Amino acid sequence: MAAIAYVSDNKMIEHHRLHGHRKIAFWRFSNKKFSDFSQNDFLFFLCKTRRKERGIVGYGRLAETNNLSVRGFWKKYETLTGYQSLEMLEQSISKLNKSSIFPGKLNVLVLEDVTYFKSPIYLSEFDFQLNKQVESYVYIDQQKNITSQILNKAASIGLDLWSEIQEKRLSYGSLKLNSSLYAIALTMRSSKLYSSPRHKRISTEFKKDKNLETLIMNENISYTIQENRVHLYIPMINQIEKEIYATFGLLSRLKKEDNINIIYHLIFPSEVSQQTQSLFNILEVVCQSL
Repeated sequence: MAAIAYVSDNKMIEHHRLHGHRKIAFWRFSNKKFSDFSQNDFLFFLCKTRRKERGIVGYGRLAETNNLSVRGFWKKYETLTGYQSLEMLEQSISKLNKSSIFPGKLNVLVLEDVTYFKSPIYLSEFDFQLNKQVESYVYIDQQKNITSQILNKAASIGLDLWSEIQEKRLSYGSLKLNSSLYAIALTMRSSKLYSSPRHKRISTEFKKDKNLETLIMNENISYTIQENRVHLYIPMINQIEKEIYATFGLLSRLKKEDNINIIYHLIFPSEVSQQTQSLFNILEVVCQSL
């Protein structure tokens, strides 16, 4: 679905790791848009290892994309490209380029919150069979939630020393937090409950003048972290039984699977009835109006 594993240049990733880059400019030849990969989605670095199988050595969160000439790319990002000089960047492009024509433009993916693992993690550990012929990228959550499993495994084996230091400082960078939020995001997206234009209007109105993050894969759902607790905000169109009970069922399921003790907030466009409030009190869910 949203997360992808991208075949990456080992030397480039090692450059970023050694310099402790939390933000990098990742490039690719194709200027075609991904079919299902957008802002805040995860890109995992798939690199060659001592084993026959490529391993995942880290990941980043997509912040923005743009198309740039090679020189424009270097001028804007310099060593965040993963190379020490323009010449080294051009040499790498020439080596990897399968066309006889040097590319006029590169598709640039700016990644933030980049994290490097202590040792490679292999997709085969999660019964994911990676085609050895893959040359660019592969979606890893098409059959089941592989992303959360990778993040949980990374939390157990540890991180690169620099990432470990950052992990302790940045609550958003927490592997376990990202793992849990990703699992919630998949469930929310699959439900298709909060994706209508009306939900978007309510969400947009609620987020005005607030410093909130957007939940991955769910543009109308937002969250914030306060005193080490995640607060998740879900827009509600109205208080008719269909949406109320569908949401109650969904949150009942998520609360049972919750291992980071999230506080859920339902955002209604009008005053919340006593009946609605009483129902969601059972789940300790906060109901509030705009």
